[in-house]
Amino acid sequence: MNLLEFNCSGNDLELISQNDIDNINCSFHDIYTKSDAIAKLALEIKKKNKDYICKIPFCVSIEAEALGAKVRIHDSNIPPSFYNYRYKDIGELDFLPNIDFSKGRINEVLESIKRLKSQNQIVSVRVEAPFTVFSMLMDLKKIMYYFVKVPERIKVILDRISKQILEYMKLILASGAQIISYADPSAMLEYLGCDMYKNLCARYTCNILKAILPYVKKQIIHVCGKTSTMLYKTNLCEIVPIYLNTETYGQAIVKSIERDDIKIVGHNCLMNTRLKSCRPLIKLNLK
Repeated sequence: MNLLEFNCSGNDLELISQNDIDNINCSFHDIYTKSDAIAKLALEIKKKNKDYICKIPFCVSIEAEALGAKVRIHDSNIPPSFYNYRYKDIGELDFLPNIDFSKGRINEVLESIKRLKSQNQIVSVRVEAPFTVFSMLMDLKKIMYYFVKVPERIKVILDRISKQILEYMKLILASGAQIISYADPSAMLEYLGCDMYKNLCARYTCNILKAILPYVKKQIIHVCGKTSTMLYKTNLCEIVPIYLNTETYGQAIVKSIERDDIKIVGHNCLMNTRLKSCRPLIKLNLK
């Protein structure tokens, strides 16, 4: 067993069927926009999969939309999708708004956490990393172009996005979620190269993960296996295998929540929580 490698299946969101929607008496539109429907579907999927964790939201567009991205909500089993890029020129990013966490879909996610917590559920909330959010606001090729031409301006923008993501993570934990599922799917080491990856992606991920640690109380940050292996390959974290003697990966995650010495884990996928645990939990120590 190679603990240093992680093979991504590419399926990091639950597949939602019409039957799932019928069982909770909601619409596809509701499960992306209303806290009660989000909570109901999370419970329905947990029960259907015989899982241990309620996982929300059911799309990757929450943070980007709150920062101005144009998102289309479908009334079908197609997840919300982006149409056009909100920002075409770097000058437009000077007007990047602060997220208003009291309204919109991002508020519905926070409210759904409270609903599930009131039912004594273990809740995991997916959060997208700053670089991935940025790539939903502006074409990735333009981001890379501007990073070469005016790197300091790109850094300022990523700093602003990072502050918003960190605040969101604080609110997620304060609302009662026990797990934050953190991912940076747009950060591709093989595409960006080591230097650009470190400066555009890893730097901000490491800063956020370090900054959130004081707020993690009987909770954990689960870093996407693809993201954590890239951090390891670029010498930004150490890994420590933890043997918890559990039947499934989900049980291992639940067990780790109660341990004060485990706050960040990775090298695996939260989609595997109902599967038999074939490898130890991998704790991450950031450098």
